[in-house]
Amino acid sequence: MIGDDDTAQRYYITTAIPYVNAKPHIGHALLFVLTDALARYHRLKGDDVRFQTGTDENSLKNVQAAEREGIPTQALVDRNAGLYYALRDSLSLSFDDFIRTSVEPRHVDGVDKLWQACDRSGDIAKRAYRGLYCVGCEQFYAEDELVDGLCPDHLIRPEIVEEENYFFRLSRYADRLIDAIDSDRLRIVPQTRKNEVLSFIRRGLVDFSISRSKARARGWGIPVPGDPDQVMYVWFDALGNYITALDYAGEGEAYQRYWVNGRIESTSSAKTSSAFTPCTGRRCCSRRACHCRPTSWFTASSPSTGGRSASRSATRSIRSTWRGGTASTRCAIICCARCARRATATSRWSDSSAPTTPTWPINSATCSVAWSVWSIATTAVLCLRQEEFLQFL
Repeated sequence: MIGDDDTAQRYYITTAIPYVNAKPHIGHALLFVLTDALARYHRLKGDDVRFQTGTDENSLKNVQAAEREGIPTQALVDRNAGLYYALRDSLSLSFDDFIRTSVEPRHVDGVDKLWQACDRSGDIAKRAYRGLYCVGCEQFYAEDELVDGLCPDHLIRPEIVEEENYFFRLSRYADRLIDAIDSDRLRIVPQTRKNEVLSFIRRGLVDFSISRSKARARGWGIPVPGDPDQVMYVWFDALGNYITALDYAGEGEAYQRYWVNGRIESTSSAKTSSAFTPCTGRRCCSRRACHCRPTSWFTASSPSTGGRSASRSATRSIRSTWRGGTASTRCAIICCARCARRATATSRWSDSSAPTTPTWPINSATCSVAWSVWSIATTAVLCLRQEEFLQFL
C-alpha cells in the first residue's frame, strides 16, 4: 500500500456533511468537487488518503420537511441521503466512505462515547436557557448578531426558546484555541478565514447548548446518555461523524491510522465548528500527550443557504481570474472548463481505472499547479452548468 512507503504521509480529508431536508444544490457540488480535488492531489503525490463524506440526518429541519410532505422523517432522510450519495457518479467523486448519522450503529455508539468522554472531563453542565433560535441554522443567536431582527443567513425571525439543556463549556478553551491557531499548530486556511475565527474567539467564547428536549425535537435524534428526555443537539451529533466514521467507538484500525497517527484536513462551513471541534477532538483518547484533533481546517461558504454564497464566491473567483489574466490564462481556463465538462459527462473515473503511478514526472510544484488548475476548471464548469446541473438533480 502507498501508506507503507517511507515518503508517504497519511491524510484524512473530510467535508462538511449536509442536512438532507432537501435535494443537493450547486453549493454542495462545489464543496464536494473541490474537496475531491484536494484528495486527488494528495493521491498523486503518493500519500495514503482517506476521503470521508456523508449526510447530517438528525436535525429538526429534516423533521419539519417530512411533516410538510406528509411522510415519515426516516423516509425523507433515506430518500434524500440517496441523492447525495448518487453525486459520486454524476460528479465523479472519489470518496472512500460515506456515513449516515441516523442509521449507522458506528455513529450512534461513537457519539455516545464522545458525550461521556466530554462529561468525564467536566466539559458538560446542565442549565436553564432562554434565547433566539433559528431552525434553519439549528443554532441560537444573540440579538446583536441579527440583521434587523432577522437571522443573517436565512432572513427569518428567530423564535424565542426557553428550556433546560446540557451545555458544552466552550469558554474554557479560548486561550488554548488562540494559541493553537496563532502558532498554526491548528492551521486554518485561507488567511481571511483564520482571521475571522480568531476574531470570533477573541470576542469571547460562550458555553452553548448541545442538547434539545425530546419533545421539541419531535422525538427525532440520538438520546443523551442517562437522560431519556433529551436528545443530542445536531451539531454535537454531526461533528462527531469525523471520528465515528473511523470506528472511534471501538478504536479500530482506521481510527488509529488516520485520526491518532495521521494528518487531518477538514473543510468546514462555520466559525463555531472550527472552534468547537478541536475542543472535543482533543478529548478523544486517554494519552497524556494527545494529538487527536484536526491539523488543517479549510473553511468555505456554507451551502445551507441555497448555494447563494458558494456560487457567488465561485463566480467572483473565475471572473477575477479571467479579467486579470493574460490571453494564455484565459485560454487555459476555457480549455480546462471544456475538458472538465467532458469529464463530468462521461462515466466515473473509478479507483480501479485511476493510475496509481503518474505517467509524468511528479513533484510538489507539479502537484500544486495540477490541483490549482483542476480547482479553477471544476469551479468554472459548475458555474457555467449551474442551470443544467439543477435541472439534472
